[in-house]
Amino acid sequence: MGSYPQPLVGGVYSPGSRRKRSNTRSSADRYLCSAMLRSPKARKPSMTAVSKRAFTSARHAQRRALNAACRDLIRGKKWRSSQGVLFAERGAWFVAVAEMTNVLREETSARLIVKPMVADPVFWDLVGEPQLRMQPLSFRYFGALACPGLILGEPEISEEGGVPAIARRLLELGEATLQEVAGWTVDEFLGRIAADVNPPRLMPTTVATLVASGRMAEALALCEEAVARREIGGFLSRGGSFPEKAAGWIRASVAAA
Repeated sequence: MGSYPQPLVGGVYSPGSRRKRSNTRSSADRYLCSAMLRSPKARKPSMTAVSKRAFTSARHAQRRALNAACRDLIRGKKWRSSQGVLFAERGAWFVAVAEMTNVLREETSARLIVKPMVADPVFWDLVGEPQLRMQPLSFRYFGALACPGLILGEPEISEEGGVPAIARRLLELGEATLQEVAGWTVDEFLGRIAADVNPPRLMPTTVATLVASGRMAEALALCEEAVARREIGGFLSRGGSFPEKAAGWIRASVAAA
């Protein structure tokens, strides 16, 4: 019988050795690791990375300040504010202005959203959740079960003058939007949905608006077409998808009339 090969110094073993490789570092290895840990380049990020983090942190702070400024600005007004969103009800329309602070650049924009006030209550009836009519106005924007609004645009907002000036411009934009939509007809609103980049996203809003206007045949046709395409209309429960539930509700309503 031959003898087993002996492992070499420094944790390296020769082929055929039964001894596992040692985790012991040599003194040179330990010195090299220690030097790397002491090195500023090894321990500290570059100034570019630090500057980016500082800039992003400052933009997040500005966003929080803007949210607070919006809340202060609407006191005594018919507007409401939550989480950086201004929203109001006037006449037949719901309008929301959502701030969009870019945390990577010195840019702020706003998303303008509009929908008929009648859309959500009808939508809740169609999906069998009429108790949601008791929810506050903010639910029409933040609620998980609410009609999607039509996005009118996302204009850039000047940051000149700081946070208070940005908040004022957001409110002015909201007021201008309310004045613009005040003269809209149902057909104009539905026409804008048809011209939207993603009309299927707004299908629940379209159907609810048609039902609220008494245009049951049009609403039912949209639902039946969606069912044939196996679309769910953004809603699915044990009782079926939105177009399925809405079609059933419409048929029952027409039969009972």
